[in-house]
Amino acid sequence: MRRAVCALLLAVTSAAVYAAPRVRSVTFLPSEFFVGDRVEMRVVVEGVDVQDLVRPEVPTLEWGVVEDIELKPVRGGVQISFYFMSFQPGSHLVPSLPCGAFTLEPQEVVVSSYYERGFTQPAPYKDPILPRGTRLFLALLGGVGLGILLLVFLFLSNGFGFVRAWCRFVEERFFLRSLLRQLGRLEEEYHGLPQDEFYTRLIEIARRYLSRFHGTRFASATTRELMDVLPGVLSEQFARQVYGVFREADGVRFGSRRVSPEHEKASLEVVRALLSGKAEEKEGGA
Repeated sequence: MRRAVCALLLAVTSAAVYAAPRVRSVTFLPSEFFVGDRVEMRVVVEGVDVQDLVRPEVPTLEWGVVEDIELKPVRGGVQISFYFMSFQPGSHLVPSLPCGAFTLEPQEVVVSSYYERGFTQPAPYKDPILPRGTRLFLALLGGVGLGILLLVFLFLSNGFGFVRAWCRFVEERFFLRSLLRQLGRLEEEYHGLPQDEFYTRLIEIARRYLSRFHGTRFASATTRELMDVLPGVLSEQFARQVYGVFREADGVRFGSRRVSPEHEKASLEVVRALLSGKAEEKEGGA
């Protein structure tokens, strides 16, 4: 009976000791530090939950200053992060930190000294280090400044016409690329489109091109009128091909005519040739 009681008391005592909070590790980041360094003393306490602790008040140090204290849950316990900066080298004590269910006992802090390491002379002067990207920023800034000076020079030397012509060129390139994208989508979809819708979209692309590069009269000209004006901007043979596309479109849209997919493909290629190059256009037609 006496042995059973002793065994029970020993088990209860062992369980209480095991369950009591205790410091598992103390780590300094960086591991070695000097006067003026910002240091984190990381203390891991096991056997306690973060809900049972409260953030301690920031103590006042004679040898340094405390910047912050944080409590973080970790596996098996809580991490107490103590951030400080020392003003004096040597061995110091961080005072005890009451944290509610647990009180952190005073911890020793050893602040290294440059003087003891033999660094008694100031380091030689070095030029300031430029922040990363400074040279690239200066190069870009110089390029922008040079571009502004060039624009000012062009305007002051009657270069406005050149700038206007360049802007028109860029605008026309974007416009032409937009028409080519529309034509590409039409080519992908034309097998599943009604023929009247296909020709409506195809003729709209051709009219927009002709009115943009050869005059607004093409935007509203009838098919019969196109027969008279197309030879003025296109070669005779290519003008007949373009006019044929317009006539075929009228037959499909207004005359209930049906054409083969090969005819649709041929009409699409004529409009593509119209958009893709000006080899068939007359000199001065634009």
